[in-house]
Amino acid sequence: NLVRMECSGLFSAMNRDFGPTNLDELKVLKRLCKNPDIVILKVDKGGAMIVMNKLDCVAKTMELLGHTSIYRILQKDPTKSITSKVVNKILDLKRLDKLCDGERGRVYPRTPVPPHFHGLPKIHKERNPLRPIVSNIGSPIYALAKYLCDNISPLVLDIIALVDICLST
Repeated sequence: NLVRMECSGLFSAMNRDFGPTNLDELKVLKRLCKNPDIVILKVDKGGAMIVMNKLDCVAKTMELLGHTSIYRILQKDPTKSITSKVVNKILDLKRLDKLCDGERGRVYPRTPVPPHFHGLPKIHKERNPLRPIVSNIGSPIYALAKYLCDNISPLVLDIIALVDICLST
């Protein structure tokens, strides 16, 4: 209850500029961030924030990761081997003149890291379950996937527009 009282008005502060009227909220947020027993997270929808007991958050995360039909424990980190495969494929494409130097530089994995798992609380649902998120930003395939998406998306939009035109005639 003490945390709730201190955080009234704080939950939607993340999406606002901290003007003179919101400095108190920022101070409370900074003070709460120093508490090792709580976590402050963005919520799944609405751009608000939630203050959770750290142990509850860890328990909910472990419950998600415990679904063995979805997640499995790996014996070793595959980041290096995936990076090696991606780099070899990029070099093959470069040798075949399918990528120019600028494109090669754009898709080449710089300092790859494994994908990051976290959960966003669903405050609109009872018991605030977590929505699982796997962020691939910085992973070995991220730059290549972004490049492909950037180049394929306009083609997909053109196909959709063409289908719409054909269906309307």
